[in-house]
Amino acid sequence: MMGIRLRDHSVALVSKLRTTERDALAALVSLQKNDGHFVGE
Repeated sequence: MMGIRLRDHSVALVSKLRTTERDALAALVSLQKNDGHFVGE
């Protein structure tokens, strides 16, 4: 039971981290686009 709870907590942390990474990446992409140096998708 404890293992499941711990695993769910880890999944939630990883999801939060991935969302933060995605937001950071999106911010970086928009900065690059505004700067005119963006290459790629």
